[in-house]
Amino acid sequence: MIRRALYPTITAIVLSTCVYALSGCTESDGGQEMTTTSPQNPIFPDVPERAEDETPFQSAEEHEDEAPPQAVRARTPEEASRIAQNNARMYIEAFRKGQDFIEANSEIQNAHEGIELLQELFVGGKLDAGVVKMLEAELTTGGEEMREAIVEMLGDVAKADPLKPKYTLQLRSPEIIGLLAGPVLAKSDGARFDAMRLMSDRMTVADLAPHGKAITRALIVDPDERAFLLVAKAKPPQAKKVVWELYKTDRWNKNKYARIAWAAYGNKEIEDEFIEQANEAEKKCDGKWLGASLMSLAQIGTRSSLRAVAKRMRSPIIFDKDCPMSVRLEVMDALSYAYPDEAALESFKVRSIEDYRAAEKFCTRKLGVRYTQPEPEYLGIWPMWSNEHPPEFDPCGSFIRKGEFKGVLPPETESLPR
Repeated sequence: MIRRALYPTITAIVLSTCVYALSGCTESDGGQEMTTTSPQNPIFPDVPERAEDETPFQSAEEHEDEAPPQAVRARTPEEASRIAQNNARMYIEAFRKGQDFIEANSEIQNAHEGIELLQELFVGGKLDAGVVKMLEAELTTGGEEMREAIVEMLGDVAKADPLKPKYTLQLRSPEIIGLLAGPVLAKSDGARFDAMRLMSDRMTVADLAPHGKAITRALIVDPDERAFLLVAKAKPPQAKKVVWELYKTDRWNKNKYARIAWAAYGNKEIEDEFIEQANEAEKKCDGKWLGASLMSLAQIGTRSSLRAVAKRMRSPIIFDKDCPMSVRLEVMDALSYAYPDEAALESFKVRSIEDYRAAEKFCTRKLGVRYTQPEPEYLGIWPMWSNEHPPEFDPCGSFIRKGEFKGVLPPETESLPR
């Protein structure tokens, strides 16, 4: 299941605090309206920070000896390319010393005063051609640790893609996709597994389409659960026979992910079994089971399975996931797996009932699902409630006690990780 991020700043502020929202948070019941200001203070959201270009007041005398400001000269393409390759070289050298990506990135960023070096790998909206050649060489000849570090780096680089749809985690850069589908998938190791996860979780079917042969080959050479999920997402025509031959074997015919892949190619009997699992979970008001069942349907990715997911966008079911959580967020996560380029499906940005309505509109437009049942009481993921007085709830959707309101955390920024 797609992982929802843990936010370091928030964790430091509210240890062991449940993070979520209720529609009852209004002036009428003692709560407060959620408002944002720009720029936002990350600790005290009602206190704006000084803008980046704003300086403390200085008298005219203090300005007398200052030189007039100089215009910043734009980089030429050649300069930008040289900087991109120097940045990539720093990461590669750190990986050769045995550092993983997180350790290397922290050290390099600190040494360069927080400059977004990964963003500078893009020149003219594309991953620099020289950087691509450097990474391709290391992915082809390097050991497993080097390859794993580069794959993890590429996952973060993709978030800095200037052409990526805002507020999404889509991996859309053709250059990055080419590296993952080419030299990374060519070797059976941990880097290959990580790459297939990135490709299935964060790429659209259209992004995967040009790489059907490589995806099929990966399943033939080393069939595993992640390879089945990637094939189910991409559905390359040439892989259908491969999936069937594997599915018939004793090793795979009971495997959940092989069954998902075969259902993705149109086996209605298996697809109906997964739909029935979701129906049973819904009848029992089991939010965790329902969320897992909906993700399996999203991984199948046929129109009928995605409609079965989308129909639950108004489910009132609540379940305990460290704190009370609406299953509607699980529905959005499942749909986001299928449509990673759609910002309306990103659960981490839910702040009000309008965000759920935006997801519903997408489902109506894309999948033809229309909603007639009443909207459940709003339950999101951000405002805090007292750990001493947590809310009590019925899993089928009603609150016995809403808990003690403690405040509102700052809104998300585009850079928040999943």
